Amino acid sequence: MFFVLLCCMKRTYSVLGIFQSICEKKASRYEVNHLIELAHSYAYSYLKYRYKNLNKVLMAEDLTMQELAIDSIAPLFERDEAGIFIRLIKAFKEWDPKIETEEIATFFLNRLVAKSTEKYAAELLRQSDPFFSKILDSVNYL
Repeated sequence: MFFVLLCCMKRTYSVLGIFQSICEKKASRYEVNHLIELAHSYAYSYLKYRYKNLNKVLMAEDLTMQELAIDSIAPLFERDEAGIFIRLIKAFKEWDPKIETEEIATFFLNRLVAKSTEKYAAELLRQSDPFFSKILDSVNYL
């Protein structure tokens, strides 16, 4: 009986609602945790399917793909001294077109996580392989 009540009490959150709460500086811990869990799930899936060549880095660093996913999204959830999620708020407000639906908010979160994950994976590969680093520098120079 208790299990049934506990399952029914679980809240569902909308991504749009969470972002709006964060922008209004009224987000609860549960909302933020939900957003972090979603972002982690997206980052893990992204890394798993896009970067199969990270296995060398994982073995050298003794890391799991789950840990890499956490590390890749951590910068998104950094707070300033007042506890405000500056990066999330800035990205949300500057996104064009304006985020007004749940679908656009979910797409926005996916893109934000993908960019953060790409940046983190490129940095890992750059550190682990000097040859890759030179190629990346050459590509970025063009």
